[in-house]
Amino acid sequence: MAKDPAFLFYYQDFLVGIDHMTDEQVGQYIKCLCHQANRGSIREEHMLNICRTQVNHNIVQEKFLKDKNGEFYNKRLRFEIEKRVNYCESRRNNRLSEKTYVPHMENENIVLKDKGIVKGKRKFRPPTLQQVKEYVKEIKSQIDPELFFHTYESSGWIKANGQRVLNWKSTLQTWDKKQEVKNDPSKIMAEIHR
Repeated sequence: MAKDPAFLFYYQDFLVGIDHMTDEQVGQYIKCLCHQANRGSIREEHMLNICRTQVNHNIVQEKFLKDKNGEFYNKRLRFEIEKRVNYCESRRNNRLSEKTYVPHMENENIVLKDKGIVKGKRKFRPPTLQQVKEYVKEIKSQIDPELFFHTYESSGWIKANGQRVLNWKSTLQTWDKKQEVKNDPSKIMAEIHR
């Protein structure tokens, strides 16, 4: 597996931590962090070479601890890298175990047909006439299921306002409420005074 090319950078914590440094020292510190991210730690000679002066080296080195091999590492960076490795591993395991998984940080133009997801939204699947009839019966609606089905089937499941139907059950419930209002004069008045 290729090395992860990124790590999380908490800019507010960083700004607080570098408040006492010169711009030159900040640049040297960032360069040392990048080298640590690349190889896990940074050798003292390398850090000295990056910092160029003993004064800058002393300031930058304050941000690092020494490991058992005598190399330097930034504790927070090591923690963030390990956290990201664990997160990526858990995502990989989820994919391999075939759990329900929506890929993280995918290109939004990718269409995930096998999951029924398009750009993060659930793909609409029109109901059959039988499904509409069963749902009308289930919610004890007074609407004509065939009229509802054929109205939307003929329009390509587009509402009167030009928007697509995303949830046919919700749309059917709206029809049901409108039917109730038509059949009950007291509800008509309540709708008018809303």
